[in-house]
Amino acid sequence: MSSKDFLLQVAKDMGKKPEDFQKYLDILEDNMIDTVESLGQLTEEELRKDLNFPLGLVKAIIKSLAGQS
Repeated sequence: MSSKDFLLQVAKDMGKKPEDFQKYLDILEDNMIDTVESLGQLTEEELRKDLNFPLGLVKAIIKSLAGQS
């Protein structure tokens, strides 16, 4: 699964619209994070500080990644 599809699923699970997440989709693309596997290799700190993802989104990503294992 692509990181884009994964993040859009996270958005849906959070009750958000895809357009609300465009900024974060662009950040993933800009940083060449194109698979769920590459997204899963990032630490919570990297998501928060390096990619500037909000805490609620980071927690939702981590929860969704854990559910895929």
